[in-house]
Amino acid sequence: MLKVNEIDVYYGDLQALREVSIEVQPGEVVSVIGSNGAGKSTLLKTISGMLRPRKGAISLNGSDISHAPSSRIVEQGISHVPEGRQIFPTMTVLENLEMGAQFPRNKQVQHETMEQVFGYFPRLKERLDQKAGTLSGGEQQMLAMGRGLMSLPNLMMLDEPSLGLAPVLVSTIFEIIAKINQRGTSILLIEQNVFNSLKISDRTCWKMAGLRSAEQVRSCLKIPIFVRPIWGYKINCGLRALEPKGREHGGWWVEGEGLLIFNFIL
Repeated sequence: MLKVNEIDVYYGDLQALREVSIEVQPGEVVSVIGSNGAGKSTLLKTISGMLRPRKGAISLNGSDISHAPSSRIVEQGISHVPEGRQIFPTMTVLENLEMGAQFPRNKQVQHETMEQVFGYFPRLKERLDQKAGTLSGGEQQMLAMGRGLMSLPNLMMLDEPSLGLAPVLVSTIFEIIAKINQRGTSILLIEQNVFNSLKISDRTCWKMAGLRSAEQVRSCLKIPIFVRPIWGYKINCGLRALEPKGREHGGWWVEGEGLLIFNFIL
């Protein structure tokens, strides 16, 4: 479905991403976790056409979209729910949702799609005529996600959907993301909430300071962690540090049982 192949991305002369690769298959939830400034949001902005890679390629269903305009990328089935919600505060909830359906195939089924959005977020239906800027933080996040769904995406990219939300709302948002995925939409999720991300993800990538992702495949009891370009590191998992057991494709491969939170230490 989506394939990002060794892209380099810059802000002026400052390199933000170096040889980053990631894939999302149909029906998957893939999450990217990591510290602030590691380039997670830059990755999504590049996929959605807001930034251009200087090197590498991005393809969707076999078609190169590396330099396609954002409008074409949305029309081909990718929606981007950015960090900080980025709703239109002076417009009503209804108007914000309508902004998500700007192409002929979306407008033809706009009312049916909106009813699906209300199924996920019934509170939005109660506030259709309310200015978006007067909604609570949780309601604004629901609106941002609802607007993203209005374009009928095959792949939905979410940037920090739990940011600034009360704990009770965080759980609700992740439950809704899981439901959206269960209905056939692939998810590329950027999150710092590691625990909730791992619970709903098929695969998780650890993003470090612009370098390649360290990808791990999660199962019920074991979380293998694959660290590719970083040498001489231990992996701190919960209360104990695990020494690398061997090398695989130029990096370390370790396994631990029941590990949900990890970080890299020298």
